[in-house]
Amino acid sequence: MKKHRGLLLVVALLLVVVVGGVATLTYSRYLTASEGASTAKVAPWKIKVNDTNVVETKQFTGSEITWTQNDYVSDGYIAPNREGTFKIKIDPTGSKVAVDYEIQIDTADMASANKNIRITSVDVDGTVITVSDGKYSGTITLDEVEANTVKNITVTFEWVNAEDNNDADTTTGTTITDIEIPVIVTAKQHI
Repeated sequence: MKKHRGLLLVVALLLVVVVGGVATLTYSRYLTASEGASTAKVAPWKIKVNDTNVVETKQFTGSEITWTQNDYVSDGYIAPNREGTFKIKIDPTGSKVAVDYEIQIDTADMASANKNIRITSVDVDGTVITVSDGKYSGTITLDEVEANTVKNITVTFEWVNAEDNNDADTTTGTTITDIEIPVIVTAKQHI
C-alpha cells in the first residue's frame, strides 16, 4: 500500500507538471513596446507699438502731435496756453498670452525747457487714468488678446500760461527749438 501511495504521488506530480506545461503553452499575451513624444506649441509673442513690431526693432515712431485750436499760436508749435496730444497704440495681435504693459513718459526734457510744460492727462480707450511718476501700467487680458483688442492711449500735455513765469517763457521761446517727450513702452507676459 505504501508503494502504491508513492507511485500515486509520483503520478500525481507528473500529472501536475504536464497539465501546468500544457496550460502554459495555451496561455499567451500580446506585448508591444513603442516610443513617441508629445508636442507642446509655444505661445507666440508679438507686440506692436504704433504699428511697429517692437519685439524685433525695440523702437517705435511717435505719432504726430495734434494741437488744440489756438488763434494766437501757429499750428504745429507749442507756446504758453497751448495744449497738444499724441497717441500710443499697443497691439498684441498674434500673441497667445495676456500682456502687462507700462508706459513711462520721461518729462525731464520738458521740465528742463520750462517747468510749466507738463503732461496733464493720459487716456486709455476713453478712460482718463492717473499717472504716477510719469508711469502708467495696464493689462491686456487673454480674452482681449484673442479678440485682437488694441489699446489706444492718448497723452495730453500743455504749456501752462502763468504770469509769474513770463521771463522763463521768453527764454524758452528764444533758445529752444524742439522739446522732446521720450516715451518708453515695456511689455511682458502677464503671469
